[in-house]
Amino acid sequence: MSHVSPCSRLSPLLERTKSEGAEELSEGEEHQEAPFKVGDVLNKRISILGVLGSGAFGTVYIAWDKQTDAHLAVKVQRAGKKHVQVAQDEILLLSAVKRGSETLSKGSDCVVQIVGAFGIPSPHGRQICLALELLGPSLLDLIIDHSYAGCPIPMVASVMRDVLAGLDYLHSGCNIVHTDVKPENVLLRLPSSPADWWTENREDEAPDGSASKLRKGWAEQMKGPVRAKLVDLGNSCFANRPFTQDIQTIEYRCPEVILGAGFSTSADIWSAACIGFELLTGEYLFDPQVGRDNSGEILYEKEDDLLALHQELLGTMPPHLALRGTRSPQFMDEEGKLKRIKSLKFWALEDVLVEKYGMDREEANEVSSFFLPMLRFDPKERSTAAEMLEHPWLKKHAGRL
Repeated sequence: MSHVSPCSRLSPLLERTKSEGAEELSEGEEHQEAPFKVGDVLNKRISILGVLGSGAFGTVYIAWDKQTDAHLAVKVQRAGKKHVQVAQDEILLLSAVKRGSETLSKGSDCVVQIVGAFGIPSPHGRQICLALELLGPSLLDLIIDHSYAGCPIPMVASVMRDVLAGLDYLHSGCNIVHTDVKPENVLLRLPSSPADWWTENREDEAPDGSASKLRKGWAEQMKGPVRAKLVDLGNSCFANRPFTQDIQTIEYRCPEVILGAGFSTSADIWSAACIGFELLTGEYLFDPQVGRDNSGEILYEKEDDLLALHQELLGTMPPHLALRGTRSPQFMDEEGKLKRIKSLKFWALEDVLVEKYGMDREEANEVSSFFLPMLRFDPKERSTAAEMLEHPWLKKHAGRL
């Protein structure tokens, strides 16, 4: 299905955004192209304080809204028709999320909230800006601050509780599939002022406010339960209206997506298990590589390796599942076995936790009992977020929402 936005022009976008729950911020008249500098003012009220991060989509700034005296995260999308469509779709999805938060729907506080949206002209075309609540660092930052050695189990459980609660709300309350659940897209909630936290924990911020590294050891200073929110719905879709079948960052990609067998909300659950393992150990659950022979000739691609890694951890994929996708012939033979990787080395998750990570056998059994229901090959048999919130391991270490 082609990626067609329900909104075709900026003005209807702003009107719809307001009516669906996000405060309207009127269009500004700025003609400066991003990146912006500290002190620049957008929309006659949003003052740029620094850069939080950037990517293919554009740049996220920490900012201050002079009208409401509130700090925000402002996501400035790149110019161009494609980026405008993506921004419009994200605003519609975030507006649906916001409606639920206004009725205090369970789990809605585990998804980022939109404050408003506005457009600015630039030399390369209209740029759409999303004003969002300001949050803390990402799970990737948390993993890095723990030196890739893994986070304490209570911290992992607390974060997973919020991730699953956010997914349950998106799936059950909004009919939304996130499609890109990964550590970078889960941000921590801070008990105190987020703006003060960023000021205190960034090293050597450049005069122009460009993004800088976090101070080492910041995670040790966090007190109380670690809370989190899902962010970045730029690739998300309504479950009954997918824009593309090409979803998920590869390390967090589920088998049905690789095979072209369609996807649903259960794809997010697979990704959630992957980030939980990564939080716990500091390493990817699945880290696919391109296979080459001694001459450098490619023997298999990353997705071939990923399907092999899935089966080495979880057992052989049933043929009826392996052959169900439009891309199955690319990876599987007629019997549902991998075409390009013939030798598999099976290593069950519980054994991995004990033998590689030195976990006690009883603890490893409890941990694997939590992750494995989210990693079932059949999406229909994969546990839902609501079911996982009731899991004994999660209740034991994180308590209930």
